[in-house]
Amino acid sequence: MTQEDPGYLLRQLFMALRVHASEALSPLGFTLPQFSVLMSLTRRPDQSSADLARMAFVTPQAMGELLNGLENANLVRRKPHKENARILLARLTSAGETALADCKKEQWFSAPLAPRFPSGHFVKTSFCLT
Repeated sequence: MTQEDPGYLLRQLFMALRVHASEALSPLGFTLPQFSVLMSLTRRPDQSSADLARMAFVTPQAMGELLNGLENANLVRRKPHKENARILLARLTSAGETALADCKKEQWFSAPLAPRFPSGHFVKTSFCLT
């Protein structure tokens, strides 16, 4: 049995998850980058568009458009940074928190993956990735 390169295996896992997540989120009305932004803002509110773009692996321009859409849907609100008014900081609205909770209820992320991990390894792997 050969040992695969961990980087390669992680990339393969990421690609499989991306396809699965996109298919699962579409009926809920979200794209994977939108969901990623909502998750990121839950963990760390008041992030700039540039910070969110880096996190979601999209261009700052694409993130600006994505945030405009989320803001128009009343899922995110933005306010100027205290020291630099040109920087807008994003934060979830209560509607955004509710939408994210609805997405998480579906168990679209962990349900198909958990059976593929030996007992207890899914929790350990999740812990390492957070």
